[in-house]
Amino acid sequence: MREPVITVTSAVDHVEEVLTFTDMDVHYSYKKEGYPDHKVLDGPFLQNVKGERKCEGGYKDGEKDGVWSYYVNNPHHPMARDYFDKGALIKNEVLHNDGHHLRMMSTYDGKEHPVKRVTYGDDGQTIIKLDVFQNGLIKEENTMIPDGKQRIVYKYDDQFKLIEKRHFLNDELVKVETI
Repeated sequence: MREPVITVTSAVDHVEEVLTFTDMDVHYSYKKEGYPDHKVLDGPFLQNVKGERKCEGGYKDGEKDGVWSYYVNNPHHPMARDYFDKGALIKNEVLHNDGHHLRMMSTYDGKEHPVKRVTYGDDGQTIIKLDVFQNGLIKEENTMIPDGKQRIVYKYDDQFKLIEKRHFLNDELVKVETI
């Protein structure tokens, strides 16, 4: 029989409750008062898999709240962060391998519908910005040409039909094409 691999630890009084699972190597840490009936209500959450940090965040009134960080290859640098307000996802960030520079950022309306998505290049320069309708279809796509001086903005209707194309040079509108 395998050793218990999930441990619930109180951050307040260092009391430990050991739960036995035979099919996973996972360690969760909770504040004791936030873990009645095996459900997190309040306090910090930490998940370790085979001794490496994989996820951390916090709960408030039984809902995810604040910043949640997710670790993939490096337990010291998150690969993604979610921002919650009373259980509602507000923003998601995907980071480059260094764990510091953004690769992609999405914002949400509080009901997990995306509102805006920005994708960044390796140098941190904005490459593509998308504004999204509530139905999930793209409303506007703002594409930056790598020199940063030119950009094209594509506008769509709520059925994702292209309706307008705007060309900018040095942030000045130089041409509008109505489709």
